[in-house]
Amino acid sequence: VYLFATTLPPLYIGAALSGFGLAGVELSYMGSILSFAEPGKAARYQSLHQLLLGIRGILAPLIALPLLRHFGWGFTFAVTLALMALGTGLQLLAVRRSERATL
Repeated sequence: VYLFATTLPPLYIGAALSGFGLAGVELSYMGSILSFAEPGKAARYQSLHQLLLGIRGILAPLIALPLLRHFGWGFTFAVTLALMALGTGLQLLAVRRSERATL
């Protein structure tokens, strides 16, 4: 939606959908942390996850603004979409390996 919107109303829809999607992502991360963590270490992994989110929250605007200036909106959103797809793929691989190991 953000990549192809030319007016403001679709951006509202995109923002709402993004909110639902991000809530699902957070639930997925929490579920992954709880299922992959060794007994008694889930809090450590969750703390590390939150730390990395904070670092990302600080660095992302500092990186995004130069990308936007030099490459434009379309390229920047395409790069972020590719990074999100890569993260999703890595998480899927981890889940599949975990499922195979428990069989």
